[in-house]
Amino acid sequence: MYIHRQRIWPALGKEAEVRAQLIDWAKQLQGKGRNVALSQRLFSSDGPSLLASTRADDLNALEKFRHEDAADADWQARAAKLVALLRLPVDSVVAETLVPLNGSGPVGVVQIAVGFPGLGKERQVRSITEEFVKSGQAAGVRISLGQRVFSSTGAVIEVTTVFPDLASLDRSRKERLAVTAEIVKAVHDLSREPIKARLFEVLVPFPS
Repeated sequence: MYIHRQRIWPALGKEAEVRAQLIDWAKQLQGKGRNVALSQRLFSSDGPSLLASTRADDLNALEKFRHEDAADADWQARAAKLVALLRLPVDSVVAETLVPLNGSGPVGVVQIAVGFPGLGKERQVRSITEEFVKSGQAAGVRISLGQRVFSSTGAVIEVTTVFPDLASLDRSRKERLAVTAEIVKAVHDLSREPIKARLFEVLVPFPS
């Protein structure tokens, strides 16, 4: 499984308009059979942003979507309208799933922790985070592990955790504080830059 994430940066005063357009667009794409979702960043120090995510079984499927979009007049018109409302270019990353998300149920909040293994430390970081994710799954946490592909900045590992709401996230955070602190230190010692954690509220969930 692969996931293509696009981070979208509304211009000041255009947040509501951009959000409404993206919600409508995500639902329209879901109606065409695309496995897409939309969320918005919470507690951001970078200003408002939204995250559009597309899941696909393989890279060929993502490439097929790209060609379809380039030939779709409606898609191009929506994109042109959206770009005029943004303060920054859209960021785009692709990640390969290493440990799939477990469990089922409603998803209201998503936390994505991004790690940056140092040169030559990629296998160690992957092994440590994989063990952490699998132990979390065994403890009932809905969590997954991914690795970015086509990265221009070196190896990047993503740990994604989903919760029904913020209260559930806070409860899990407190329960797993010790084990999380241990893994963060272990990864930090093998990293080229600090771990970055981002929190998102789901606006349009992936189709069930």
